[in-house]
Amino acid sequence: MIIKINLLPPEQRPSPWALHRLCLAGLLALILLFGSVTGYYLVKIDRLEKALTETAQQSLLMQPLRQQVMAAAAEQQALAVKYSMVARVSSERQSCYGVLAYLGLVTPARVGLTEVLGNDQKQLLIKGTADSYTDVRGLLQRLEQDDFFMEPLLLKVENGTMDGKTVFEMSAKLKKY
Repeated sequence: MIIKINLLPPEQRPSPWALHRLCLAGLLALILLFGSVTGYYLVKIDRLEKALTETAQQSLLMQPLRQQVMAAAAEQQALAVKYSMVARVSSERQSCYGVLAYLGLVTPARVGLTEVLGNDQKQLLIKGTADSYTDVRGLLQRLEQDDFFMEPLLLKVENGTMDGKTVFEMSAKLKKY
């Protein structure tokens, strides 16, 4: 066995632990880095799982509302089929009751009809009241978009003359009467 003698002064002698300390510091830095990245992703996964659970709960709470909407849509579609059948069957001449009933369906809820007059030229004169001018405009737009009426024309509008309501007169032609 050979004995190694280091004749350098103690300040200049290489420390045997310097390399070990450097390796240990690097290893600790890597462990810290991997630990922090792992912790970050664990927190992120936890937040996403909580958000997913919350979304699933909201979806379950909205299930009855979805069913009601689907039932209402099916009912509305069935009514549309019935109305189209009625319009097809009665292509010759419709009774005044049928015209008035259909006009009542087309009329928005905030519009009240006070008078509906018809003549032999398939033209209606419609008088009524509404809560605001936008409701009258809504009725006019519905009549324009409807297949039963054509050429709706707003004849007169007076704001706030009857109990603060808007009084209006309009005319429309019937496509089939």
